[in-house]
Amino acid sequence: MQKKQLVGKALVITSFLTAPALAEQPENPATELEAPSVEVIGTTPLPSIGTPIQQVPANVQAATGEEMQKQHSQDITEFLEHNLTSVTINSSQGNPFQPDVDFRGFTASPLLGAPQGLSVFQDGVRVNESFGDTVNWDLIPQSAISSINLIPGSNPLFGLNTLGGALAIRTKSGFENPGYSIESYGGSFGTNTVNFEAGGHGERVDYFVTGNYFNSDGFRDHDASASTVQQWFGKVGYQDSTTDIDLSFTGADNNLQGGQTIPISFYNVNSDLTYTFPDIIENRLSFLNLKGSHFLTSDNLIAANTYYRYFRTSNFNGNVNGNFNPAMPVAVGNPTDLNELTLINQTSYGGSVQYSYLGNLFNHKNQFTTGASLDVGSTTLTQLEQQAALSANGNSNAILLTPFSLLRLSGTETNVQGGNRYYGLYLTNNYSATDKVNITASGRYNYASVNVQDLTGTAPGINGKNVFTRFNPAVGFNYNPNKALTTYAAYNEGMRAPTPLELTCADPTAPCSLPNAFLSDPPLKPVVSRTWETGARGALGQNTIWNATFFHTKLANDIQFISSSISTGFFQNVGDTRRQGIEL
Repeated sequence: MQKKQLVGKALVITSFLTAPALAEQPENPATELEAPSVEVIGTTPLPSIGTPIQQVPANVQAATGEEMQKQHSQDITEFLEHNLTSVTINSSQGNPFQPDVDFRGFTASPLLGAPQGLSVFQDGVRVNESFGDTVNWDLIPQSAISSINLIPGSNPLFGLNTLGGALAIRTKSGFENPGYSIESYGGSFGTNTVNFEAGGHGERVDYFVTGNYFNSDGFRDHDASASTVQQWFGKVGYQDSTTDIDLSFTGADNNLQGGQTIPISFYNVNSDLTYTFPDIIENRLSFLNLKGSHFLTSDNLIAANTYYRYFRTSNFNGNVNGNFNPAMPVAVGNPTDLNELTLINQTSYGGSVQYSYLGNLFNHKNQFTTGASLDVGSTTLTQLEQQAALSANGNSNAILLTPFSLLRLSGTETNVQGGNRYYGLYLTNNYSATDKVNITASGRYNYASVNVQDLTGTAPGINGKNVFTRFNPAVGFNYNPNKALTTYAAYNEGMRAPTPLELTCADPTAPCSLPNAFLSDPPLKPVVSRTWETGARGALGQNTIWNATFFHTKLANDIQFISSSISTGFFQNVGDTRRQGIEL
């Protein structure tokens, strides 16, 4: 069924951050927040008055939900890789909905322990999970996306974890996406899917709902790459000439299996073989977000949001036993392998408020924005362990890991509670010194409190409270000799506080097995990024655009996982690392 109506759907170059153009204030500015103009870009976590892209000193990339629908990408990560510069995905987990997304050498991954360097926002809410800064891409329904912005560099306005960039996602509304559609298809390996969306509005009230169902047995033996993904999104809103309010809900109930990548020797025999199994991930999400904005006057905008997010994940997987003694028989106390069940419950809530003002300074246009944010997270992690043994697959030469019922199930190996509280104060000023020269200055103060507590009473070394603070500055310069050419240069700094996961596994003398066998809590230093970027972009006629960018990012006190055996290791500050490159 085709879309019933698609009126008023402009090309969206921004995410939820967009607002009206500086040069001309519309009669209904709140409507412009729903249907952004092509000429402005958002550079703050909440809606602001907006900045023309010619005044943004970075190689910002944008795309729309309409483009995603035309390409029929399986999920947002596939679309990002195929359409945005410097983005690649790595599916070493063996499941298409659990990839690592890399941008300029920085990662946003669902895997606990991966060095995270990108922040991801959905309608102004940072969706990096509170325990390990992970990003679960299967929790973001692609059919709900109206637009995305990929903002490069260490932009301090987007807060913690923005070392290499920020991905800002804005969702659809009934005013912007009236009509309805339904789509279904099937394919090999038991693949079938259906998704629907519907939206509408009255004079001031609108609604939008969408749902996705995807199921596939996968191509790997033992259904080791099978996926069942169920996602829901709904939004109701109100808007008049000066006010825009939206309440949205995002939900997911997903079962994912990952057979891992396989050795070449396996692949040469049969590409369908599985390295170890089972490796089952179950993700459950409930996410409420209330956001609003109000124009006090045509040049004064106040915006705010508040959210509640509950995420539960369970992971049953097999690991090689690093302490196995080959000189002894396989038995209780000397298994070749271990099955581990990890349960993580994460609750997060918070909010932010922001004020923007467009005026004049020394008879030139000047835009000022300031804001504050609070994000609170609480995590409980429990891990159970079962001894297991290798068993040969009678149908192939693969070696597989299966539950071994004759061996015992041990008691709780780990029971940890983590809490984090993040405060942020930020401001930015965009000054048009002349018609061709624009100067941007920004800064953000971050206060991060990370607490960890052992609930078993047997590992008091885990207990600890850690506080990290820093002010991160940024400055940018644009020179636009004509309407078809923009040049820019920028310097910015960002910060990532050590996560509860890293803090509880940082002792070389007491290594832990990922994801979470915690023993101790020595301090780690926060990671600090410093990014230089310079480039140019322009147009060659109506239908051809170009850009060229050089970037250089240096991380101080980078945190990496150091392996101490085949299955254990620890997190450590490893000194300075560098990412640099050219984008054309």
